[in-house]
Order: sequence, then structure tokens, then C-alpha cells
Amino acid sequence: MEAANRLQRSRLILVTLGHFLNDSYGSFFAPILPVLIEKLSLSLTAASGLAAIPSITSALFQPLYGMASDRIRGRCFIILGPLVSVVCMGSLGIVPHAFLVALLLLLAGLGSAAFHPQAVAAAGAVSGARRGLGIAVFTFGGSLGFAVGPLAMIGAVQCFGLDRNHRVLPASQLDIPDVVRWTRLSSQTRIRLRRCQLKGCIPY
Repeated sequence: MEAANRLQRSRLILVTLGHFLNDSYGSFFAPILPVLIEKLSLSLTAASGLAAIPSITSALFQPLYGMASDRIRGRCFIILGPLVSVVCMGSLGIVPHAFLVALLLLLAGLGSAAFHPQAVAAAGAVSGARRGLGIAVFTFGGSLGFAVGPLAMIGAVQCFGLDRNHRVLPASQLDIPDVVRWTRLSSQTRIRLRRCQLKGCIPY
């Protein structure tokens, strides 16, 4: 019971880093939209529609992924979600057609939707009795990612050009393997957490 109530700082930090990574790449589209409008000859209507795709997709599919997470009780969405989002958003500058941009944005929205339900549950689980603090730290990571992401993308476009903005992708490899390794709860930890939940010492 004591282990279940303990704040696991290293795992919380890595889940938060995963949130930072996912949301920073998720914010890449807005700063390069003016360049894409010129490159692909997009109308304002088309540009507005493209900008709405990831947010609408994420909002619609998060409840479905949340229900799937309750059934699977694994950490696969924490792994696959950011990976899909990172690859798709980092490849926006190399596609030659608006349809392909829309497809990448759709897949990125699905990846983000898959990540958040399981990730916030994991952040709460590894926070023990300090669940409020853990969720706050996790949320901070995502908000910081949204703030830093556009700056990183603009820097990449200025340094490499829009067609080579995928060079920001290697940065993702620094974090995802650690998130995979550290956020996975051992079976014994899950059993202890479940027992504590049944006893009412940890809220669902």
C-alpha cells in the first residue's frame, strides 16, 4: 500500500516528457501554414479546413480510445500515439499535395487522441496519493510543448527549408524509448494499485 501511495518521480517525469513531445509536434502546423498556402496554392477555406482536422479528430476519438484503454489496460497507446503524431507532423513539409497534408493531419490527430487518455491515467497512477500534483505536472508538460513547438518548427524551416523540416524528427527518438520503458507498470504494481482502489485509498 505504501508503494502504491508513493509518488514515482522518474516515471511521472517521463510521462510528462512524452506529453511535451506529443503536444510540441502537434503544434507544428500553425506556424508553417502561411508557407504551405503559398506552396500548395491553398484557398483560405482549404487552409482553415486543414487547420481544424487534428483538433476535430482528436476531440471525436479521445472518448473511443479512452474506452479501448479501459479494456486493454496496457500502455500501447502511450507508445504508438506520440510516434504516429511525431512522424506525421514532422513530415508535413515534404508532401506535394493538400490531400496528403490532410491525411497526415488526420493521422496525427488520431495519434494524439490515442495518447492522452492512457497517458493521463498513467500520470495519475504513478503519482500515488499526490494525484493532483501529478496531473498538474503532466498538464504543464503538454502546455509547454504547445508553446515551444511552433518556435522549434520555425527554426527548422529557417535553417533547413520547408522541404527538409523532417530533420526535426530525430529529436523524437531521444524520448519515446524511455517513455516506453519507464511508464510501463509492472504487474505487481498494477495489482497493488487495484487493491488500493478497491479499498478506497486511491480514487478511480
